[in-house]
Amino acid sequence: MARPRRVDEGELRMEMTPMIDCVFQLLIFFMICTEIAQSELEMLVLPRASEAVPDDPPERGRMVLNVTKDGRIRWRGQDLTRQGLHDRLALQARLRLQRETGLSDQAILIRSDSEAEYRNVQTILQECAKVRIWKIELAAATAAKPKGRE
Repeated sequence: MARPRRVDEGELRMEMTPMIDCVFQLLIFFMICTEIAQSELEMLVLPRASEAVPDDPPERGRMVLNVTKDGRIRWRGQDLTRQGLHDRLALQARLRLQRETGLSDQAILIRSDSEAEYRNVQTILQECAKVRIWKIELAAATAAKPKGRE
């Protein structure tokens, strides 16, 4: 009777270095993606609204504008002057212009601090109207419902 062949332990050993490299690269990739996704959002205290609905799913390519407590308008971490705001909106509007209507299909999300003056939000709305952007959303935090109400 033939004896079963004995397998040397060296043959069963698996090289883990490439697997560990892949895991670390995936980890770095997801960390960077998360950072980029959050870079448009400033730390703001949003106004509360009883009828606010979740933003699911956010529109692809939507431009996020933040209005800080001190009235600065920020886009992707940069302060915008009124002219800078107009130029950015005009560029985005041209890129998404609908020829049949003459309106831009560009979506805008305005996130304003609850202590910011409304005139800063109004500035953004006026500039959107000038460049014919009509898809505008205002961010708000959901307000807690009073007890006893459903």
